[in-house]
Amino acid sequence: MTPEFRWGACSEVGLVRQVNEDSKLAAPPLFAVADGMGGHASGDVASAIAIEVFEAALKQSDSISDAVHNANKAIFQRAAKDPDLTGMGTTLTAMWADEGSAQIAHVGDSRAYLLRDGQLTRLTTDHTVVNRLVQQGRIMPEDADRHPQRSYLERALGVDPEVEVDVHVLDMSPGDRVLLCSDGLFGMIDDDLIQNVLEQESSPQRAAERLCEEAVHAGGNDNVTTVVVDFPAVRKSSATDPTASYAAAAPTPTRLTQTGPLGTSESGTVRTLSHSRSSPAPSPIRSSSTSSPQRPRRKGRVLVWVLGLIALLVTGAFVARMSIGGSWYVGDDGGRVAVFNGMPGSLAGVELAKLENRTDLRSESLPELYQGRLKEGIKANSRRDARAIVADLEKLVASPSPSPDAAQGGESPAAGQGPGAPEDPPA
Repeated sequence: MTPEFRWGACSEVGLVRQVNEDSKLAAPPLFAVADGMGGHASGDVASAIAIEVFEAALKQSDSISDAVHNANKAIFQRAAKDPDLTGMGTTLTAMWADEGSAQIAHVGDSRAYLLRDGQLTRLTTDHTVVNRLVQQGRIMPEDADRHPQRSYLERALGVDPEVEVDVHVLDMSPGDRVLLCSDGLFGMIDDDLIQNVLEQESSPQRAAERLCEEAVHAGGNDNVTTVVVDFPAVRKSSATDPTASYAAAAPTPTRLTQTGPLGTSESGTVRTLSHSRSSPAPSPIRSSSTSSPQRPRRKGRVLVWVLGLIALLVTGAFVARMSIGGSWYVGDDGGRVAVFNGMPGSLAGVELAKLENRTDLRSESLPELYQGRLKEGIKANSRRDARAIVADLEKLVASPSPSPDAAQGGESPAAGQGPGAPEDPPA
């Protein structure tokens, strides 16, 4: 029998985006948040597939890990069949709850939080480049959520045929409150405000709605989705505080075989599992010295430096691949207008774009306003959108007198789809 959970859910498009690429699931005992990427033409598709397949899979299986793998496979296969969906992907943070325990499956940078006894604890680790830099000590943790590259994912559903899934198994206490959310929430407001709202609003629905309101009020730069779940007062078994156990387990995940949908560890309340059907990715680098006392420090420092450099290069290559798959822009190539798959610039020496098509339209034939924008790169939401931008540029050459709005850097004649359209922030 499914426990009587109290829950609430909310999703807002925000003040900048035109399409809500987030999807959510609130169907006790299953709850989930997915944040799609790949532009308006496919991000919403990826997140919707993730939620639909995840829920359907758990009606046939008792493995939350397998359900996430099924969702990944479905998104990847759908993108392979439709060129306009190439590069789409999504995060997924999901919970399978029972009255005394819960599993949390996680891929990407959406998050799960636990509020217990006045303490808010983050239960998931962001799979992002910025989080890796935090782990390496290059960025302060308090700066991570506002970093300009915070949305560069290292892991997402639908990008590769296989994906590594983090699964956290926790014992829950009566009155525990869990929040699942997309990065549109914590990217706009800090954890202190999140905790205040969760504590002040007794209704989980009102808490979910108010969190969305606070994110939109703070600027609403992204879609924001929240799911708040209150655990019932009836306990199946006694449990110790999971906060300390998780804090100890999270930095060094133990790779175990999942034994059941709601199992617990022998020693206490939480265990962290990492499930992958392919070779697991290397763990974050940690320095340790096992050499003789006469020369441990020099050797250790050299080893850490070399491994850190390798990790940085690998990360750069991965980000380049992710960026190339899901982003498009129109720029200049050899004096000609060209369509690029990816993003302008480079990271760790790796170019973030590849040339898709160079047109016959000469850049110098365009008004100076658009020549400058070509050098910076005019962002497009998809391959189709990039082609529409090129078509608008060709119209500008055929009719060289731009509209007043275009001359001021506003929208192009294509009503937001052409070369003057405002750029969306990264998904």
